[in-house]
Amino acid sequence: MGGSQYYQDTVSSIKAYQRRAKAKENWTEPTDLPNTVISFAEEETAGIDIPHNDPLVIEFTIRDHDVARVIIDTGSSVDVIFRETLRKMGIDLSEVTAIPKPITGFSRETTMTMGTIRLPVVAGGVTRIVEFCVTDHPAIYNVIMGTPWINAMRAVPSTYHLCLRFPTAAGIKTIWGNQKESRMCCLAEHKLKNPIAESHETRAESVCDAVDSVCIDEARPERCVEIGAKLEEPLRSKLLSLLKENINTFAWTAEDIPGISIDVTCHELNVDPTFKPIKQKRRKLGPERAKAVNDKVERLLKVGSIADAKYPDCLANPVVVKKKNGKWRLSSTHIDRLVEATAGNRLLTFMDAFSGYNQILMHPDDREKTAFITDRGIYCYKVVPFGLKNAGATYQRLVKRRIISRTYKNASSS
Repeated sequence: MGGSQYYQDTVSSIKAYQRRAKAKENWTEPTDLPNTVISFAEEETAGIDIPHNDPLVIEFTIRDHDVARVIIDTGSSVDVIFRETLRKMGIDLSEVTAIPKPITGFSRETTMTMGTIRLPVVAGGVTRIVEFCVTDHPAIYNVIMGTPWINAMRAVPSTYHLCLRFPTAAGIKTIWGNQKESRMCCLAEHKLKNPIAESHETRAESVCDAVDSVCIDEARPERCVEIGAKLEEPLRSKLLSLLKENINTFAWTAEDIPGISIDVTCHELNVDPTFKPIKQKRRKLGPERAKAVNDKVERLLKVGSIADAKYPDCLANPVVVKKKNGKWRLSSTHIDRLVEATAGNRLLTFMDAFSGYNQILMHPDDREKTAFITDRGIYCYKVVPFGLKNAGATYQRLVKRRIISRTYKNASSS
């Protein structure tokens, strides 16, 4: 999985990297490194349950922390550390260089990383600074050490002997794997893929409260909202009264959101003109991903959020990621984090405030810089799409401008 630091994420760069392997002048010349021989003996399997097909799982020291469940994966072209591992190590995410890039597994499923982080890794008394890709994804391992670290250490792993060997100034060092830990990882992976259904006797009751559907517009009976059925008086009456008094603030359809005038605010992209625009070639997607992209494009065209792009200088491929519920998404809206942020509050609303982003127009000169390519054409965003850098700041300025007078009024009366 992953890419490589030796080529860019383009077809031409990958082909050029491939041609280097065939060119004799690029072959490695003899070095001054000692001609070390690394070997494994059959008797070293003593104490290992054989036959087995266990992965090589070892333990490292990463920034003064003993990290278990580190898998040695020769099929990974990147070194990966997971966000949960950083949290357990007490490493702040501010240390992560936010340069996301896609990494692809053998099933062609693509995951976007959060960025990279450089951490010292100690193995067999040898310390190396390793650049990890950081990903926020459920996993049974804490760290994946791929070919970048393995090759840098001149290490030779043996899954049969469940150990890793590499040369040092003091001789050959051996790091032994933990077969018990490997099999615990296999069990954890099985549970992750096949959640065990609890029996009826021990099954916990549903934590989801019942809701009541209440009409708040007598002239339009179809305009209903759902509120908690357990809300008690007078809180229930006050909530319904508030919703009815502010019914004009609700958008029931996409047509009810006309957008903010460009004279009030718009989003501009501060692009360095000295940088050459990147225009990616179209990547073929699988049938499921292609259908998800086309359905999304159809919806965005219908509501007027995108338009055809004629001759864009910048062009990107859409990234399609499968959500936990099995559906596909082309953007990253983490509702879970919003729910967690409400801890300690009496009321929680599930009204989607993200539509505010889609009311802000892109500056006409910058629209084609958001162009993306699909199998049905090239499109660009007319409104601010999710994921643009500083899009939140633009939205914040709009909200502040709208409520600034109210803010001063409340401050002066308090």
